Amino acid sequence: MRQLGRLINHDDTLSKDDLQEGLRDTTLAWYAAYRERYTTNDLKKDYMTAWRKMAGVLVPLYGLYILNKARKLAQAQRGIIIRPPQKLIFSGCSR
Repeated sequence: MRQLGRLINHDDTLSKDDLQEGLRDTTLAWYAAYRERYTTNDLKKDYMTAWRKMAGVLVPLYGLYILNKARKLAQAQRGIIIRPPQKLIFSGCSR
């Protein structure tokens, strides 16, 4: 009340799936903003369910999407930055 002038409703009736999705989204947003990990949970393992894997095989574009998201979750959990290889450009050097 002192800070916002109103009470904040704490809804703890969210499903486990909604909580997991929120944690994944928060982790990715935190990593994008600060380049550090938000949680030590293995979010990639939780994300790559048997259903998602099967759907990814049946629908290849969805499969690419979930593989990319799983890669980002693994990066965010480890707190590392993996950048695509950059082309090296050499200009004429003289001694």
